[in-house]
Amino acid sequence: MKYNVVLPEKDSLSHETLQKLKGYPERKSPDGETLFSEEFFGIANSEVWNGLSQDVRGRIHAELSEGLLKETLHIEMAGMAYANKMGLLSQNIDQRQVFCEFASQESRHFEMICPFVSEIDGQLESEFSQFVSGIVKKANFFEGLILVQTTLEGWGLHYYQELQKNCNHEALKKVFVEILKDEAKHHSGGLAMIEKDKLTDRDLFESSFVYQTLTTMAQSIAIGPLQLAQTVFSADSQLGRAELQKFLREVEAVERAEFKMNVFKRLVSKVVQPSVVEAWQREGMFKVLAESEMANLVSLGTEQIHLPKQGPSADASL
Repeated sequence: MKYNVVLPEKDSLSHETLQKLKGYPERKSPDGETLFSEEFFGIANSEVWNGLSQDVRGRIHAELSEGLLKETLHIEMAGMAYANKMGLLSQNIDQRQVFCEFASQESRHFEMICPFVSEIDGQLESEFSQFVSGIVKKANFFEGLILVQTTLEGWGLHYYQELQKNCNHEALKKVFVEILKDEAKHHSGGLAMIEKDKLTDRDLFESSFVYQTLTTMAQSIAIGPLQLAQTVFSADSQLGRAELQKFLREVEAVERAEFKMNVFKRLVSKVVQPSVVEAWQREGMFKVLAESEMANLVSLGTEQIHLPKQGPSADASL
């Protein structure tokens, strides 16, 4: 059985009919303001960033803000697919009712965010969106509880808190407050439904998908703000390696990655035995790259840099 994350074409009759059936208001285009502060991206005090022309900064800032919301929409779409899948896989009526409620909430989140996005499509635009969709499609019931309900929903709490804190639009800030209330229930619900003790080495051996996915998440955080750096440095071909390393230092790339990694480690510790987490720590699973290593992953001008096959960059969601 396939659980694809899809959205009907906006101009199709079926889509318009479904909009009326759902009872949601018509979508409106955003008013053109930049929705998130430069502080959210860590670029406000960067000399490299402020050295770009105002037009270039404005274009990149708008692109980054729009990208955040589009990625958030796709994650909510994956959330709808996940909740519906888990409803089908539920082992009793109580679980099925819970996941039906979660699906309704994810759908509501999607519709609340839609008015602030200029264009909506059903394509999974970011690597992270595709990564989450892949987890939803592959995970069984128990793996879904571990990876999505507990780890990713827990990460969502951190993510939406940061969005709400750094949002410039009062109406959108209120949307994030509402979403946060539901995300807290989703995360705690996952912990409550995991009936067994924390995962042991044997559990992880029996479900290699859980271990592989957690490893990919850690690697995605370790590489730092790759997409941010790539976006900024693609805008000015005159910027070189020296400016790149200076930029990463100014945006505190390593420090931000370490903070995110600690958040991730705390989430993992909720579902994995302490001895296993300690072993992963010794093996370097939670170690972030140095500035120079992060810089080597960014291509400048005509350079062709081969990125490691370690999953999505985690600038926003991870």
